[in-house]
Amino acid sequence: MIPKLQLNYSPNKLSTSKTNKDSIEIDLDTTSLFVTNRYSGKDLHEKGLWLNSGIEYENRSLNGKKFGYEIGQIFRVDKINQFSSNSGLNGNNSDLLISSFLILKIFLN
Repeated sequence: MIPKLQLNYSPNKLSTSKTNKDSIEIDLDTTSLFVTNRYSGKDLHEKGLWLNSGIEYENRSLNGKKFGYEIGQIFRVDKINQFSSNSGLNGNNSDLLISSFLILKIFLN
């Protein structure tokens, strides 16, 4: 089991660039849990002070089977409301992210 913590800070300043021209899609998933900016483009940046936290577990057996899971959540100091309500990221706490996988090595002859 691997605990993960990442503390991030970005000043809460107004952007002087054009807003949201290429930062359209924002989703909370396992690939975006520990990134420093969840906006997909370069015109907007995530603001404030927040903690990305999670636990990762992986089990490998001798016969090639693998099972694992990851649980994570984002905690913000200030409620800035910079994300849409359906993104899972809005508010002081993000939605709880739970992901799992199972890999079975089955070979057919």
